[in-house]
Amino acid sequence: MSVDDFYRWFEEHEADDFPELELPVVAGGDALVPVEAEIPPSIRWETGDDVSHIVRATTLEAALMMHDYLDSLGATDMVTPVNLYVYTYGDDLLNVIAREEGLGSEAAAEYFHEGHPVTGGVGWMIMNASHPWFSEATQIARMTFVAKELFHRYQITMGRAHAADPFWLYVGSARYLANRIVPEDWILNSVMDPIVRISSYDDFRPVRVESAKRVDEELGGMDTWENWHAVPLEEANSYSILAAELLAAHAGEASLVRYYVLLGSNPNWRDAFEEAFGISVDEFYELFNEHRAAGFPVQVQ
Repeated sequence: MSVDDFYRWFEEHEADDFPELELPVVAGGDALVPVEAEIPPSIRWETGDDVSHIVRATTLEAALMMHDYLDSLGATDMVTPVNLYVYTYGDDLLNVIAREEGLGSEAAAEYFHEGHPVTGGVGWMIMNASHPWFSEATQIARMTFVAKELFHRYQITMGRAHAADPFWLYVGSARYLANRIVPEDWILNSVMDPIVRISSYDDFRPVRVESAKRVDEELGGMDTWENWHAVPLEEANSYSILAAELLAAHAGEASLVRYYVLLGSNPNWRDAFEEAFGISVDEFYELFNEHRAAGFPVQVQ
């Protein structure tokens, strides 16, 4: 294409309000997998025809990265397959929810409205491609979000009714693993503008440490949804991530998956915790308090 041809093309593109283009998707310098990539048995994938290539590619890439990371931990066999759906908001999306939850169409619309980015239950997760997290977020921010939400579905699928016990571990393990597998992330403000850009977990960690230092609550006081949300969101997230990191350093990252497998057959989360991590809950709280008092030093796994 000549320069003059490009200028004419760009003027037409501008006149159309810069519609999204089918461009090669790049993350960390490496091309993302094509949408038709081979998908392992632990991932069941379905997407609407009107979902853009870039959203399909980045959401699938996040799911594959989570699978590969769990596989590297030897934890893939522990994970129950989860049906993954990506649709723009509309009848097709609501029909999936109705099918998975056994709901009527009106009940499905009440279950999940257009302002929600993602929902799911035991064995399934659906992403709303119309939501800004998918239509406007940066590729890596989208991938981190998807990886985190996917691990939540694994938690719910394996741990069932007790998946959120304790809540700090439910949040912390999902965010910790998502931050480990995705090469970049951002701390975002309410309008999704990146205000701190980081390029690796090592860069990301100091931001979380400074945030966690502002928490006055004991970790054991954040074991329920209500108590966890009583702490400012970013601080609660950071506190939970660093707690999960400490558990991973103590018992290996695969233990973060093993815990939810055990929780599915043992509703006493304290017993499952001790079996998965080789330390009682109270002993871990003491260990975390010492870790916190020392300023959350880096842990070697």
